Amino acid sequence: MIKIYPPNTSIHKKIHLTGSKSISNRLLILKEVLATNFSILNISDSEDTKILESALSQIRNTDRASIDVAQAGTCMRFLSAYLSAKPGTWILTGSERMKQRPIGELVTALRELGAEIEYLEKGNYPPLKIIGKHLKGKSIEINAGISSQFISSLLLVSPLLSESLTLKLKGSQVSESYSNMTIKLLNHFGIRVVQEENTLTITAHQSPNIAASFQVESDWSSASYWYCICALSPGSKIELSTLHKTSWQADAVLAELFDALGVKTTFLENTIRIEHKSISAKTFEYNFSNCPDIALSIATCCFALNIPAKLFGLQTLQLKESRRIDALSTELQKLGAKIESTSNSIFIGSEHKETDLKNTTIKVYDDHRMA
Repeated sequence: MIKIYPPNTSIHKKIHLTGSKSISNRLLILKEVLATNFSILNISDSEDTKILESALSQIRNTDRASIDVAQAGTCMRFLSAYLSAKPGTWILTGSERMKQRPIGELVTALRELGAEIEYLEKGNYPPLKIIGKHLKGKSIEINAGISSQFISSLLLVSPLLSESLTLKLKGSQVSESYSNMTIKLLNHFGIRVVQEENTLTITAHQSPNIAASFQVESDWSSASYWYCICALSPGSKIELSTLHKTSWQADAVLAELFDALGVKTTFLENTIRIEHKSISAKTFEYNFSNCPDIALSIATCCFALNIPAKLFGLQTLQLKESRRIDALSTELQKLGAKIESTSNSIFIGSEHKETDLKNTTIKVYDDHRMA
């Protein structure tokens, strides 16, 4: 248990943020797929990235392994695809929560490409037994409304396929910015992805362009916590490293959203400065379907600022490390919030109940975003 005390003065700090987990994990898979050894500068120090680095090191030196990714969702999805195309016998498992997170749509798509995958416990859920082999490309359909990581997983292994891959995306795509990030990374390395409406095509046998290094932008999701601290601490001024106005991360919308919540953002060279300012928002409403990871930070901040809020587009949060809509609603109510929630939205009222904060214990559900 950790006890937390609010600051009694304004905050003036320069903070070094490590790299984006989303970019770092994609780069680690691409290093293996493209069989290159470029340096990744400012790589994420997140647990998910460390788990992926360890798993890839283990895989590199054997053709048979059991890999436990714990809570790391990107590791489960990306490794499911990568190991399907890596000759060997692999067991891929995770925490009890990971075993409740569906992966059937990705497995079905990989099987269409020739993958040999077996569910070891419950159909459509990890753990998986994978017999890795050389896969062919073809035209396949995939539901785009469950997880963008399924699409990214297939895109990342496309250079290993013996024939061209065409993905036909069915339904309304969730977290599209993350599959767009994957496409931008592939394009950066010379693997061209052609986009035509809801269809993505990657031609086989493209020759990659590999630079000596790649500088990872810092993680905008992590920046959201400093935005909250700044919004709640009058007089504060904080500098955050390696963040850019032109970003591949959808969470960079923080600068725009927090302008109304009491934080001014100034973009400097390779750094941003955030400063507390007057709050202009009387209410807050936003669709987070493109950036769900920052919804929890903003919901909590709106509650603390006593700003009524309506947050939409949260359907993927129920499939994360915890059922985040349920978890956030439960814990904010402990603090006196009046909450209404649905399967894809949270509504925070303007009236709060009196509560004894000093004796309130918050549960974080083994979920870093909740923490």
